[in-house]
Amino acid sequence: MEASRILDAIDTLISGSSQSARSARLTVAELIAESGLRRDVVYEHAPLLEYFRVQARAREDGPSVARELLDRHRALAREYAALEAELDAERRANARLRTLLAEMVVELRANV
Repeated sequence: MEASRILDAIDTLISGSSQSARSARLTVAELIAESGLRRDVVYEHAPLLEYFRVQARAREDGPSVARELLDRHRALAREYAALEAELDAERRANARLRTLLAEMVVELRANV
């Protein structure tokens, strides 16, 4: 059962159809996350890990067009993360300003 879950996770990651992958890199950490198994359980299946590493290397050492797309994907993922962080900061600032405005309206109405 564990081996089949690991193989399913390998197939999902290699095919690029993972919905839970955190990055475009094919790492053992991604494999562990995708399989849903504990790290020690996955590492007990050393032949499957080696198979995954070989498949990952073959995929990442693919044609230059694929490598360029992968690099572009990584750059866009970093840019997206930075924009998300900026948006979160703007949302927090907006919430503070709305709170301040509401307090000022209450204070103004109290003084009228």
